[in-house]
Order: sequence, then structure tokens, then C-alpha cells
Amino acid sequence: MYLSHENFDVKKGQIYARNGREPFVEVIKKGKGLQEKLLKSYDYEREDAEVVGFEKMEQILTDSKTPEGSMVISISPPGGAESSYRQNFYDVFTKTGNEIELDVTVSALTNSEYAKFLLELGFNGRGK
Repeated sequence: MYLSHENFDVKKGQIYARNGREPFVEVIKKGKGLQEKLLKSYDYEREDAEVVGFEKMEQILTDSKTPEGSMVISISPPGGAESSYRQNFYDVFTKTGNEIELDVTVSALTNSEYAKFLLELGFNGRGK
């Protein structure tokens, strides 16, 4: 089920929310700090992974050598039985000129179904 679409600007090699005053990764880090006050400790690793994943995506899509139209997919499966994260999402980031488009979708795929799907697409596990 399609959830949302956002457009981000690329400035000085970093991604900013539209009309944002700071790099979006800083917004995520601040949100992570707030979430850690609300979440159970076993969700902290997932919060850390969100920051790392965003930084990797940003590095790829803001690189001047990355062709326009390139995409990065970020898969966030649900957490374990104790987790606050109950849903399964995937985010598709697309480089469009000096912007990054983000489409967020709720998915019903299991981890093994994701793995099969990505292999069918030709994903080799190394981000290439």
C-alpha cells in the first residue's frame, strides 16, 4: 500500500527537506534521540540503522557521478514481538536532477520474499 511521497533538495552534497535549514540526516538524528526516550531499548539498534542507511543513501545519490534516475531502496521489516515497530515498509529514493524523491510504501512481504524479489531484480548485495 502506497503511503507517501516527499521531495528533498540537494545542497552542498547533503539532502535537505524542502525549505529545511539543516541537513535532513540531522533531523533524523534528533528524532532518534526523542524516540529513544519513548521506545524500548531493543528498538535502539533499528533507530541507529535508520541513520546509517540514510547516510549511505545520501552518499550515493548526492555523488555527482551517480546518474540521474538512479534509485536506492531501503527496506524496514517489522521488529520482533517486543518491538514498537509493527509495520513493514520500503522506501525508494530517486535522484532527479538536484532533488531526491522519496516514495514510502507499506508492504506485506516477508524478509525471505524481499530477498527473493531483490535477487530477481539483480541486486547482488553490494549496493551495485
